[in-house]
Amino acid sequence: MVHTYSLIHDDLPAMDNDDLRRGKPTNHKVFGEALAILAGDGLLTAAFQLVAMAEIEANQKVLLLQQLSKAAGTQGMVAGQAADIQGENQALSLEELISVHERKTGELIRFAVIAGGVLADQTEEVLQELDRFAQHIGLAFQIRDDLLDATSTTEELGKVVRRDDELAKSTYPALLGLAGAQQALTEELSKAKEILAQLSQYGQFTPDVLLAFVERFEIRGNA
Repeated sequence: MVHTYSLIHDDLPAMDNDDLRRGKPTNHKVFGEALAILAGDGLLTAAFQLVAMAEIEANQKVLLLQQLSKAAGTQGMVAGQAADIQGENQALSLEELISVHERKTGELIRFAVIAGGVLADQTEEVLQELDRFAQHIGLAFQIRDDLLDATSTTEELGKVVRRDDELAKSTYPALLGLAGAQQALTEELSKAKEILAQLSQYGQFTPDVLLAFVERFEIRGNA
């Protein structure tokens, strides 16, 4: 719900001004800007309502609400989005670009992964390893997205491609080249797999689902 709200707002004319999302006209194109803003507001608020109403332990609930607030707010996704906008028409360094995407994309992914560990009553040691895993996946997600934007078609992605070029945003392919960005993606996924291999040593942790998740990020072909 938080992710979809962010996409609805991200597509608005005041931000990335996109007309297509998931192969369909964006929310504001169908319902107008006012309702698109309200739809995003409603999804964000309802996400916290959903966690608050969950039938889980009180300490887990409080922790998840705290972590979701941090991930979605001014220490996480919102901060990353602001930095992304401020980075338009600027040549960001690789370190600066990573900092943007660790917050804009990575924080929500980290929350989702760690929340699974919290709900499964994993140890603090496992949660720390899951956090490390999620950080690599968060970067891999964005590198992959940049690669697909540079090498795919609008029909394949379901959204208008080359938008980052139009908005003069720094991307991994622009900084590293296609081959370099592909190598960076491979390295992040390899590090994620290494962490899962370590986690498999814990008796109550089976990483099969997360391993399958990692493999979905791989790009095969000419990208």
